Amino acid sequence: MAYVGKLFGAFQRLHTAGEFEGTGIGLATVQRIVYRHGGRVWAEGAVNKGATFYFTLPNSKEIGDEQQSDPTG
Repeated sequence: MAYVGKLFGAFQRLHTAGEFEGTGIGLATVQRIVYRHGGRVWAEGAVNKGATFYFTLPNSKEIGDEQQSDPTG
C-alpha cells in the first residue's frame, strides 16, 4: 500500500521487468476508461496476502435518463 499512488500511473513500475512482464500501461488504461464513464477505481493489498482491485460505475439513474436517446425519434 506504500505505492498505491503509483499503481494507476502510466509506465510506473514497482518491480523489474524480469520479475513481471508488461508495459506498465494496463492499470492506467483501466482507470481512464472507468473515470470516463463516471466511475472510480482503487486497489487494496497487503504483503504476502495479494491485492484486490475494485471499480464502480454509475447506473443509468445516477447519470440521468436524459443522456439516452429518444426512441420516438
